[in-house]
Amino acid sequence: MPVWYEPPADAANAPNVATTATTANVALRALHLATVWQLLTWLGSQTSTLQAALSLLGQHDPTDDLHRFAGAVDPHKYRSPERQQILTTARRLLHLIDRWDRTFPERFFPRFATSGGVP
Repeated sequence: MPVWYEPPADAANAPNVATTATTANVALRALHLATVWQLLTWLGSQTSTLQAALSLLGQHDPTDDLHRFAGAVDPHKYRSPERQQILTTARRLLHLIDRWDRTFPERFFPRFATSGGVP
């Protein structure tokens, strides 16, 4: 699966781009859309990590209301209920990671999510 989208060869000859072809190709690279979706799909599949982290945050601060964040996604961003669930979980996890990193001294990734004993 490609990570970068390589621009067409004639785009490297644009007047406002660096002079060498190698530098021009690197400057015009863009992240491939499939890479973004792979990352979001992986984040959206981390449901047990999300639940365990929400539980630990709730134990640390019982007044924390992060468990109420629904992570709603615009209906134009998905076509199926499965994709909606993946995007919702990924959005909730991203909000949780931000709160986690501000609350605990140990970073969420890689320490908690990969070695935290989450099933």
